[in-house]
Amino acid sequence: MRFTDLINEKKVVFFDGAMGTSLQTYLSSDTPPEKLNLTLPDKVKQVHYSYIKEGVHVIETNTFGANRVKLEKYNLGRFVKDINYQAVKLAKEIASPSSVLVGASVGPLGDLIQPWGQITAHQAFEVFKEQIEILVEAGVDLIVIETMMHLKEAKIAVMAAKEVSNIPVVCQLTFNEEGKTLTGSDPEIMTATLEKMDVEVVGANCSVGPREMLSVAEQMSLHTKKFLIFQPNAGKPYIKDGKTIFPVKPKEFSEWMIKFIEKGAKIVGGCCGTTPLHIRAMIAKVKDIPSPADRKVHILKGLSSRTKFLHLGEKESFKVGANLMISPGLNEEKLRERLIEIKEKAFSFINVSWQNRKEGEISIGHFINLIQETVDLPVTLEVATHLLEKSLEEIEGKPAVLSNEHDEKSIEIARKWGAMVGIKIPIEEDKTDLKEKVNLLEEKFFKNKDHDLLVLTFPLNHSLKKRYFPLKKIFDQITNIKSTRFKVPVFIKLNMFHASESFNKFLTGFFMGMANWYGLDGAIIDSSFDNTVFSILKASEIFLG
Repeated sequence: MRFTDLINEKKVVFFDGAMGTSLQTYLSSDTPPEKLNLTLPDKVKQVHYSYIKEGVHVIETNTFGANRVKLEKYNLGRFVKDINYQAVKLAKEIASPSSVLVGASVGPLGDLIQPWGQITAHQAFEVFKEQIEILVEAGVDLIVIETMMHLKEAKIAVMAAKEVSNIPVVCQLTFNEEGKTLTGSDPEIMTATLEKMDVEVVGANCSVGPREMLSVAEQMSLHTKKFLIFQPNAGKPYIKDGKTIFPVKPKEFSEWMIKFIEKGAKIVGGCCGTTPLHIRAMIAKVKDIPSPADRKVHILKGLSSRTKFLHLGEKESFKVGANLMISPGLNEEKLRERLIEIKEKAFSFINVSWQNRKEGEISIGHFINLIQETVDLPVTLEVATHLLEKSLEEIEGKPAVLSNEHDEKSIEIARKWGAMVGIKIPIEEDKTDLKEKVNLLEEKFFKNKDHDLLVLTFPLNHSLKKRYFPLKKIFDQITNIKSTRFKVPVFIKLNMFHASESFNKFLTGFFMGMANWYGLDGAIIDSSFDNTVFSILKASEIFLG
């Protein structure tokens, strides 16, 4: 049976329990669990067998830390292929007489990715790809990306898995007692980020016990249509007489797992400290419970940074983005100054515009990391197609890619990374009938209303002295479109006008006020504007009613 068939059956699916803590007796400070695949293979097989005989549907390979970065810490990097290949061989030998599937355990690198560590996103991708290629070649049934403490690292691992193969992917992050990852992401940001990525199952494992993880499960179940998996530890460990003790016993563990299924979990299992006795108790307790019924899910529509989610389509406030032009001559020092200025203003997100600059000593990835390190705001990207992949692999949350309708390659890349897609429509003086254009775009792009938006763009450096835009006509059309079948968020991108600085502020603020009054969701304006623009926006809102 394939994993996709298994999770579509109307029953709860059981994963195994801990591997590393089960092998603890045979480990020393200079011996990782994965080394035992080569030195004590029978002990690894015993752990697999102990879970299979309790009735699990999936066992995981002893490869959690078998990536090159982690293995190098033990001078085992040269054995990365042998360790991973042997791990799959051992698991398949035990699983083959039964219908039990073999999932490839893929854990974090062990070192943080930039900007929080030294490893680049590209290096991380290559390390994950190397390990996953070996695991797939050896014959695993699915990839289990787990215990990820950093959403960015999880996304990169997912993309590496999908680059290698089309076999199913499970992705689990790990959360602390406050319900946050190591880098501050919460379950809502996780589900929003992974919802449109090519992942079959999402969830959480490790770090905390079932009591603390239950609230994470509840939040996830509300905001994703994907299958859910939860594998908590057997409680928070403590040291007694020199031994590590996990406080949650099998009976208590099994009672907690019922609650996870009630919250919508399709798959349950255990992590650190869980034993075959925990898994036996869990299966006995929940095996007769039917698969969770269809959940009432509210897909979060919007953008996110590492820790902040920006809701779109819900008219609670008008969102203003800072258009940050990464132009020639903008060095790291000047960018930091610009970012600090943005941070002190009322912007909701940053639009990174890198159109006419070539990558030199400083890459676009470095600039994006600098932005995320300095200002914790969601990001939209308006970059050349050949730089888009490099940009998206650095984003820590869920971005949007702004593109014209004909740039199919950029749209394809954006969708692959689970980003929102913003289709840009230029507002031209002699072509102001938007309805026909939008109807065509809806058929082509906007069927996925949860993950797309429309961006109306004004010409650069337009002079209002020569002609005027029929703004009321344009806004009336947008209002008509938005109130009927067209439901995606609509933004307006306002470029600088040929006018004085003070008049530019007034025009920008007033246009935003009109856009807000006519039902648009937000605007993108030059990042150099100060808070006077926001004051004019507020004043125009009052004036326009």
